[in-house]
Amino acid sequence: MAFLPKQGYKIPVFDGGLNTKWTDLSCPPHMSPDLLNVDFSDVGAVESANGYEAIGGSLTPTAPVDGMGVLGYNGTELLVINHATNVYTLSSPTDTWTLVSGATGVFTAAVDVCCRTVQDELWMTNGYAVPHRYTGEGFYTVGVSAPVSSCSYAAGIGGSMTTGYRSYYLSGENSNAVESNYGLIAADIWLNVTTGSMSLAGIPVFPESADVRTKYLYRTTAGASGVAYRVTALTANQTAYTDRAADGSIATLGRTDSYPPPHCQYWWYHRGRMFAAGDPANPSRLYYSELGSPEVWPALNFLDVGRGDGMVITGLRVLGNSITVHKTNSDGSVGTVWLIHMPDSLDVTDASNWYIIKSPSSYAARTDKAIDFFENLEAFLDKRGLFAMSGETIAPSPAYAVSGQYLAQSRSENIEPNIAGLHSSLLSKAALIAYDDKLWLAVPEGDSAQHNNVIYVYDYSVSTKERGQGSWYKLDNPPVNNFAIWQGHLVAGSNAELIDGTLPDSVFILDKRESCLATTGGTPSNIHSYFQTVEIAGNERVWEHTKIWRYLWLTVDTPGNWNLTVEWWVDKSQTRAGVASVNLSGGGAEWDSAVLDADTWDSCKDRKTIRVGLGGCVGRTIRFRFSTDNQDIWWAIYRLEVEYNLRSRRN
Repeated sequence: MAFLPKQGYKIPVFDGGLNTKWTDLSCPPHMSPDLLNVDFSDVGAVESANGYEAIGGSLTPTAPVDGMGVLGYNGTELLVINHATNVYTLSSPTDTWTLVSGATGVFTAAVDVCCRTVQDELWMTNGYAVPHRYTGEGFYTVGVSAPVSSCSYAAGIGGSMTTGYRSYYLSGENSNAVESNYGLIAADIWLNVTTGSMSLAGIPVFPESADVRTKYLYRTTAGASGVAYRVTALTANQTAYTDRAADGSIATLGRTDSYPPPHCQYWWYHRGRMFAAGDPANPSRLYYSELGSPEVWPALNFLDVGRGDGMVITGLRVLGNSITVHKTNSDGSVGTVWLIHMPDSLDVTDASNWYIIKSPSSYAARTDKAIDFFENLEAFLDKRGLFAMSGETIAPSPAYAVSGQYLAQSRSENIEPNIAGLHSSLLSKAALIAYDDKLWLAVPEGDSAQHNNVIYVYDYSVSTKERGQGSWYKLDNPPVNNFAIWQGHLVAGSNAELIDGTLPDSVFILDKRESCLATTGGTPSNIHSYFQTVEIAGNERVWEHTKIWRYLWLTVDTPGNWNLTVEWWVDKSQTRAGVASVNLSGGGAEWDSAVLDADTWDSCKDRKTIRVGLGGCVGRTIRFRFSTDNQDIWWAIYRLEVEYNLRSRRN
């Protein structure tokens, strides 16, 4: 009996993602109307999403996680969150939350906090409260404010001071050697030459949150005003001092332009400076710190970006040598991106050499949380879609500068109907992060949404996967207010929206790995979706691919009377998965008529064999349909082989 050689039918990768069309009927064969709760394997196969795992335990009261950041401290990467009016830290996924001392009541619950790592500290601001920094040991203000209280004084005995009026001032220096402006503590004190000294008492002590380690006492010289010189250094808690120094012996001027940062909603560190925006009183103003001293903000260090255009700054990022400044109007229908371009190191020291360039596009981020950097592009969420911008074509001269390219290929056409269904008035809460060759986008979807209630994932990898284009899919939980990457994991802070009628825990790991946690909290997300696949020829170039299937058609044209054997394996170990069923129901034109004892199953441990005999049937098409019984069950075929003979046994 002569048999043709066995042919291996390998399964190709899944190219595509969500449907690009408005209707499911026009869905291309390689896309799905709704890829929900799925993930892609390394070769592009669709599989169940890993779900999420709650970490740290529940926090009381239940409230959104307003801010989230990561800080390296003593060899440990700490996860730091703003929750209610508190700040908490977590050392590992199996630990519980630790309350940060001194942080309670600084920030208001349900107001987003922007967290940035700056020089081994985590800085926090929300646009209303005094900006703070967490060092791993203490929670302090960013910069030091000059004192506003006064002290008492009396003439001393013995000293070198001459007759005249003098005023005394005080400054404070924190643990980062940042000194405040000096503040007046005693004004116009008359001193007689016969006395020669002045005794001060009740010298102000800075609050513990200022992190002041050293105080400096300043005074004017006799009869002078407006210029103060340093007299001496004091300890942080020292409240008394007798000044005997002669006017000619003091020469160090005090600082007069060392202000703390403004109350801004978001900030970013770049080339030795801190940049901040989102000041409610100056919505088009970009502030920047002193070079090399991010805690010092001179009064005139600001730029008005597009002032009078009716838009407010909604986000900041760094793209190449530029600060990108996103601006939109109140409802997000109009926007643009400005670039503050610093083309070389010389321009860093002199802000007058910076180029302020307006982008040619009307797209911009609705919120600072929905901007991130991936593959040399800056991705951001506009109410019309997800866009990507490249700043590589920015020229140094404003006369011929091109202020960035907006890439149509990176827009969200693949989820266009879904973008149209987002609750646009709530998009200021959307969040975006790049992780594991994917963009994770948390958005409010549907008119009933109160917070971000779904996550869209854009898989853009072209290096580790064999797919040549990005693919979109969607996760329906948990509700997320912000993202961070911590200890190699993607973590998310909850927005306290209900999940299946219950309030969620506060923080989750979204990439849930098998050995990551000792406890369980969340639940995996089952697939509630389907997709179609283009026909394959089974030739050699697709032999090395694997794919997750919910159904598969195998079509064979019969040249004559013959027997057919089909064997399939559901995993690489060649053992049956036990969750899939194969539907070989007879009937219909494609089957001709069922043949007695031909349409039968033979069961083996590691395979299914289908023997079909079509006695007397010439030139027919036979189609087998492999499928699952339940939409939520998916299974993989790693190898599928067919053998047949052209000469059948006669019945």
